Amino acid sequence: MSGRIHSVYAYNKGGISAGYKNPKGLGCNPMTDAAQTEVMTNFVLDASNEILEVKLDATPLIHDMATYNATYVDVIRKFSAAGVSTLFTVSLGMNAGTAGDVEEFQKAVQAISPSLSDVAFGVTYDIEEPHVDQTGTKFPDAWKQTWSTIQSFTDTMKSSRGDKWIGWDIALPGSCVEACGGSFLYSSARALDSMYYFNAQRDYYKSGALPNVVGLVQKCAKGSCKVRLGFEFTDEVSNCLEYNSCRGSFIWGGGLKTGQGLTSWINSDLLPAMADAGISADALAIPPFYVEDLSGYIPFVQNVKDGALPCTDCTKDDSDSLCPASWASVASVNSTIASPR
Repeated sequence: MSGRIHSVYAYNKGGISAGYKNPKGLGCNPMTDAAQTEVMTNFVLDASNEILEVKLDATPLIHDMATYNATYVDVIRKFSAAGVSTLFTVSLGMNAGTAGDVEEFQKAVQAISPSLSDVAFGVTYDIEEPHVDQTGTKFPDAWKQTWSTIQSFTDTMKSSRGDKWIGWDIALPGSCVEACGGSFLYSSARALDSMYYFNAQRDYYKSGALPNVVGLVQKCAKGSCKVRLGFEFTDEVSNCLEYNSCRGSFIWGGGLKTGQGLTSWINSDLLPAMADAGISADALAIPPFYVEDLSGYIPFVQNVKDGALPCTDCTKDDSDSLCPASWASVASVNSTIASPR
C-alpha cells in the first residue's frame, strides 16, 4: 500500500496536545493563524505525507463566518486542485443542547456551500458521550434529535449538491446509535472512523483493537458504509503516561523501529494482521486510514526523519507541546474536541 492513504483531522482548538517535539505548534489552529494555514497547506499538498483528505474543523466558520469564509474557500480550492478532498468537521461532547450545536454547524456548511458550488466536499461528525457504550446514555432525547437533524441535513445535501457531495462520516465508538434511532447511519454514512486506537507495541492491536474494528465492519455489512482505521499521534488517549504503557498512540513511535514510518509498518505488520482478523480490503473506506490529528502528525513525520523515534524513555512530561489559544473572540463550551479519546 502506498500513496495518499490517509485522512487527517485538523482541529482549531487551543490547549490540545501538539504531539512530541513540536514547540512551535505546527499544525495548530490552521484556520485562524495565517502562518499555520500555510504550514497545513504545504504539508497536505506534499504527496510524501500521504494525505488524501482533510477533516477540517468548522468551528471558526460557525462563530465568525464573515472573517474566515475566504480562508476556508481558498484552502479548500487549493486542496481540490491537488486531488485532496475536504470534509467540514464538528467535534462535540453530548449534552442536552448538542442537537442545536449540530444544527449551527450544518447552517455554517450550508452558508459556505454556494462559494464551493464547483468543488466536492462532505462532512464528518465526532459526537461522543463518555462511557455510553458501557453504561448507556444519559441523553436519549438529545441523541434522537441529533440523529434526526443529521439525517435530514445529509439527505438534503446529497440531493442538492449531486456529484459535488462526497458524503458524510461519523467517528465511533462513543455514540448512542441503535438505542437512540441512529441505525440509519450504517446505510447512509460513507464511513465509520474507528476510534479503537492502537500502535505497534507488542500484539495489542491484534488482540485488543482489531476485534473491535471487526465489530464495526460487521455493522457496515448490514448496510453500505465502510470502515476507516484511525491512528492517534498525541498523548490524549487513555493511559498514555509513558512509552511502555501507551498502547493507543504513535506519539513516541510506539513499537516502530528507528526510522520506520507509519506506512512501512502498515505494510509489514498491520495489513497481514487485518487479513488474519477477517478485515478485507472491500470493507475499508477510501482512504482506508486516518490520523488524529494534524498537530501531532506533522512532528511525527519529522521525528521519524530525524531518527528521534521510538523514544522508549519518553513520558507525558516530555510531551509539553500544546496548541496555543485559537482566537480570543470565540469561547464555546460545546464546540470542543470530545475527550478523552
